[in-house]
Amino acid sequence: MKTKAGIGLLAFLAVAFLLGGCALQPTKELPAFQAQSVDWAAWKLKADNLVFILDASSSMAEGYQGYEKFVVAKGVVAHFNQTMPDVAVKAGLRSF
Repeated sequence: MKTKAGIGLLAFLAVAFLLGGCALQPTKELPAFQAQSVDWAAWKLKADNLVFILDASSSMAEGYQGYEKFVVAKGVVAHFNQTMPDVAVKAGLRSF
């Protein structure tokens, strides 16, 4: 009877340890972004299409300068979207 209780306790501790190891590490949030005004008259449209490709693999969960890589990548796309002027460009987003 004691061995069954010991095995159950050991199994419980093993599961708790594994689940605790899978917990996400806290990362910093991206700093606030303020879109700057740009003189778009000085720029010329050279493309009709734009595609962003985001890597959503497990390696993007690693940290980069205190930030999760995937969070940084999403931030770049979001900030670009806030800065992009109203032009006739077809844009797309793919993740793999």
